Amino acid sequence: QATDDVDGEVGVSAWLDGVEIVDWSVIDTSTTTTYTIEYRATDSAGNTNSGEVYRVVNVVEAGE
Repeated sequence: QATDDVDGEVGVSAWLDGVEIVDWSVIDTSTTTTYTIEYRATDSAGNTNSGEVYRVVNVVEAGE
């Protein structure tokens, strides 16, 4: 959740390799890998968050 002093709550989108994630099936859980997902908040004026917000997702074999 993100808020703006004018709009209140604003939308947040997730991005992977510069492409907005619209279907989470792009995260391939059938192979081990690491994904870095960027989150962006955008207000009605088109302003985006000034800080970088990332989440690192490590897909590992079961039991690791």
